[in-house]
Amino acid sequence: MVTKLVLIHGIAQQDYTEEQLLGIWTDHLLDNGLDAEKLHSTSPQMAYYGDHLYKWAKGGPQGAVAMGPTVPDAEIDFLSKALDEIARANAFDEDEIETLASQAAIAEGAKAIGQSSWVGRRAVAIVSLLERISPLRGRMAAKVIRQAYVYLANKNARADIANLVRPRLGTGNTVIIAHSLGTVVAFNLLRDLAAKGADIQVPLFVTVGSPLAITEVQRWVGGTFAVPSNVKTWMNFYDKGDPVTLGRPLGSNFANGIVDTIVNNNTSNSHSIGGYLDDKALIDSLNVVL
Repeated sequence: MVTKLVLIHGIAQQDYTEEQLLGIWTDHLLDNGLDAEKLHSTSPQMAYYGDHLYKWAKGGPQGAVAMGPTVPDAEIDFLSKALDEIARANAFDEDEIETLASQAAIAEGAKAIGQSSWVGRRAVAIVSLLERISPLRGRMAAKVIRQAYVYLANKNARADIANLVRPRLGTGNTVIIAHSLGTVVAFNLLRDLAAKGADIQVPLFVTVGSPLAITEVQRWVGGTFAVPSNVKTWMNFYDKGDPVTLGRPLGSNFANGIVDTIVNNNTSNSHSIGGYLDDKALIDSLNVVL
């Protein structure tokens, strides 16, 4: 049986085309040892939704979550709770967070966060501390959490993205690699397809840089957290310094049966896709299953 390879990207990919992203991902895989003949035999596809997510985040389509100067209270609550969890995972000093919050220090990555409330200023303080570790970490964490909220909280956005990604999964044997918010999109779809008895089998589901360990993300995902019945093996790769993953394995923080691997994501924010696709264990697993 022919095995397909489907790639599902994360946030902030609206400046790329589907073809460009596919090329970037497959070049990384090939450069790091994936068998070229095996890769080409899968006719790899990029499940692209970046332009639609961007429009939803900007409040374009009717019914989108407002993302202008006034940030909704529910979004600030989601953002602040997720950032609080990141702060605990990084052992940030509570007194320093309080001091920065009282000063309303503006971090580069948090300019879009409403600061008229204490909750908003506290969120900004945590982003500021992340940026002390790396200038790009705070910016990236805030973006991921905000766009995750758009996807999770807006049923129209969620349905729109599902309608873009689901057809790419097709039927039969499908290997999936998902990054960042794409791991949430993929999990939701696979769980739904399994419940409906859809004809899809996933011999290998690879997640990298996943936010599924964040409590607020889990609360909005809802339902049962388990490896979907249509997935044979779920491998998760995370960097302990990637704030989106909280440096936590999914096997003990999301669902039993997930095989976790710690990687060294050598990119500036410890989250970028290139720093995950060069991992030898990931490449070896793909070479075996494809």
